[in-house]
Amino acid sequence: MKPVLTKFGICLALVIMTGCVYWQIRHHGTVNTDDFHITTNKFVDNAYSYQGLLEGMSTLVAGIWMPLVYLSAGAQMEFFGRDFGLYHLVAAGIHAANAVILFLLLFQMTGALWKSALAAALFAVHPLNVEPVAWLACLRVIQSGFCCLLTLYFYALYAARRSSFYYTLSLFWYAASLFSVPMFPAVPFLLLLLDFWPLGRLGGKEKIGRAVWEKFPFFGIMAILLAIVMFSHNLSTSPGIDPYPLPERILNVFYAYVGFIQQTLIPFNIAVYYPFPDSFPFWKTGGAVLALFIITAISLRRVRRYPFLIIGWLWFAGMMFPLSGIAQIGTQSRSDHYAYIPLIGLLIFIVWGAAAVVEKRRLPGKPVAVASVIVIVLLAFVSWRQAGYWKDSETLMRHALKVTRNNFEAHNYLAQALADQGDLDAAVDHFKKALAIKPDHLKSHINLANVYISTGQADRAIYHLNRALEKDPTDARLYNNLGALYEKTGDARAALVNYRKAVALNPGYAPAYDNLAVVEANTGDLAGAVGHFQQALAINPRSAGTHFRLAVTLVQAGREEEAKQHLLTAITLDPANPQFRELLNLFRQGRPAALTGTEN
Repeated sequence: MKPVLTKFGICLALVIMTGCVYWQIRHHGTVNTDDFHITTNKFVDNAYSYQGLLEGMSTLVAGIWMPLVYLSAGAQMEFFGRDFGLYHLVAAGIHAANAVILFLLLFQMTGALWKSALAAALFAVHPLNVEPVAWLACLRVIQSGFCCLLTLYFYALYAARRSSFYYTLSLFWYAASLFSVPMFPAVPFLLLLLDFWPLGRLGGKEKIGRAVWEKFPFFGIMAILLAIVMFSHNLSTSPGIDPYPLPERILNVFYAYVGFIQQTLIPFNIAVYYPFPDSFPFWKTGGAVLALFIITAISLRRVRRYPFLIIGWLWFAGMMFPLSGIAQIGTQSRSDHYAYIPLIGLLIFIVWGAAAVVEKRRLPGKPVAVASVIVIVLLAFVSWRQAGYWKDSETLMRHALKVTRNNFEAHNYLAQALADQGDLDAAVDHFKKALAIKPDHLKSHINLANVYISTGQADRAIYHLNRALEKDPTDARLYNNLGALYEKTGDARAALVNYRKAVALNPGYAPAYDNLAVVEANTGDLAGAVGHFQQALAINPRSAGTHFRLAVTLVQAGREEEAKQHLLTAITLDPANPQFRELLNLFRQGRPAALTGTEN
């Protein structure tokens, strides 16, 4: 078979096997863990309007700047609307493209056709890559990975042909990768590793100096993006996230590395969320450190004969380090989607290392090929099952609870899913389990309070909102909701206190002004009520309800002409409201005070 046809056949096979694993996600919806960044994001809904472009390019979400992701998500919103199954297919398509690019990259650099094909096939069907493909919120990961792989591919072409055109393309795609999401900033260091092997461009001091000099534009882009990340990354803006002490984060790095290696080799017990360790026993920490030391030592010792070992290992370790949890992003110990590009290093280590063993022992080719196919098929089956867990939030979180321990986040998200389905008793049970593991878990207290509100258990809701405010005393919405609960129980004084705290914390929060004004009107402070209604309308002048409530209060204060103007505005905004029409009829009869019970 001609080489071109062979390469085409391999690329086609990569696409087909990826499709076999991921076609099912066409029928998946969204999950309640971060998908709202795509599904309910105003930048995505208006990505191609002038205002949307301006805000999307200048806004950080959860401390992350990812303008190109919003553009691509906005394009999908334009074409697909809210058919999120099609979004999933786009993700699977990008992943298939990434597998093809990886094959072409490895073949371009090494000339080893079947090793490159095997590594790309393992990448395409490995269960660790299910999360970035099946999770809608991980569009940023596979998009950044796509740009990252193109960076490497065009650099390999540049190294082979010394063309400034390919160098420029490589630099462009590196910038695009970081502008998608700054997950893989270590690419310039990776390029230097590839210069050593397999590109072989570091022979002699002069060549080393030139290779380093070539990377300066890459390092410049990296420095700019890292400055943005470091400036914006601040856990204090996320009260639901407890910053872990630096020594614990460092120890967790060793656990994360070993966890990824273990699940690369034996891909079981994969979950959407891995809880941070409760403790770091010496035997376990020492074992993790020793395992990593042994891998590094063996790779270095064999560097002359088997350079692919140290390159594959450093590809994984170096690309993984910024994502290992040393800089805390959430409450998890690690996340599978962080390994999307670093995993390639381990696959190079495994495939080229296994090939070296086969060559050294002169094992027959056919059994080796059959064994490789069996491994690919088994991994594809495990990935197919893993992708199935992503069909909805309940299935995903039940699986996470099955394969992990003390997973308070999974209990919380499962409870949310059950509450959305109307199974409130089961939801309460799982919220309580989350709080039994982590008593100060902010999201569980808030969500449990919402369930109690919906079931009319105001006292219990008040308790959990107060516990939430102990964790986050800066959230105006919590004070507003607590004020509404106190108002419901008849404690007007406590309601006023909490509404006033809400407006003090967030002077632009119209609902709190509105609620504060209602209580003031009910307690006889009509002047205060009028002032706060007016402040609410200054923030949100199109609130028909606020105009109506202000009209009623002005009637109580004897200011009927002003009241009538606000009533007419309310009717203009909501012409079908019968209560508004009732007051208008009373105005026409000359007795508007009859609605308020103050008529003489």
